[in-house]
Formats: sequence, C-alpha cells, structure tokens
Amino acid sequence: MLSRPYRLRRRNDFTHLHKKGRVKHAKHFSIKYDQTSQELPRIAVVVSTKVSKKAVVRNRLRRRIYAQVRQILPSIKPSHDIMIMVKHTAIDASSNDLGQELVETLVSAGLLRTVSSDNEDYLKTLKKTKGAWAGDNWEETSKKREELELEKSRQRKSF
Repeated sequence: MLSRPYRLRRRNDFTHLHKKGRVKHAKHFSIKYDQTSQELPRIAVVVSTKVSKKAVVRNRLRRRIYAQVRQILPSIKPSHDIMIMVKHTAIDASSNDLGQELVETLVSAGLLRTVSSDNEDYLKTLKKTKGAWAGDNWEETSKKREELELEKSRQRKSF
C-alpha cells in the first residue's frame, strides 16, 4: 500500500479517469492516466473479480504490483492520476515480469521522468533478484520477518 498522498481514493477521481483518461495496454494490465492539478502522482491498482473470484489471489496480486510501484515512485512524473487495471494473465506472471512491464508501459505513456540511472538500477536489480522483494528471495524475507516478530513479542513480554 502506498502512503495516503500517493493513493487515488475518491470515486469522482476514478470516474474522471474512466471517462477522460488515456489508455495504454500491456500483456498483464492496462493503465489509464490523466494529468491533474495535484502536486504528487496518485496511483490505484484495480483487480476485479473477473481476474479471480478469490479475494486472497486478488489481494496478493495487488500487493505485488504496489511493491513494484513503490520502487519506481520517485521517478514517476508529478501531477498525474494513474489507474492500473490488472488482467487475469498477471496471476501467473512473476514479479520480475510485472515490474519490467510496468516500467515499459509507463515509459511508453510518458509518465516516467527521463530514463535515469535509478530506473536502470531498478531494472538490473529486478533481473538479478528475479523480482524478489528487497533484493532477497521470498524464504529469506519471510524468515527475517518472523525473527523480527519474535523479537518484538519478547520485548513486549519483558515490559
């Protein structure tokens, strides 16, 4: 989840994007975008029940895409509303594929600032880690998370 100023939340904003927004299609998602008077880019990821009837699958897919968006958020041009509408093909896609496709689609829409070393570094990291979170593989990340949770619970018990 993105922090509140970066989220597209109001119904009016969504309807405005549906009516007046420009569209870019990709294999795993479509992007609707439009320029606004806001200072920051606002982003929403939409995963409908057509993609999967299971909420667990939809939420996991939404979190995976938000993780990719967080990585490139500093290089997204300000004053844009962006809605990422996920297609059912994204369920089987790796995080690496989703990240690369997201960058390519945003570049083709003109929503990324110039292709900078940050974007290149991000793409290199994606290729090296094969889309794993924070440069670690999934098992290492979950083990670290469990260790942190255990440490926090021990600290709470000591008080």
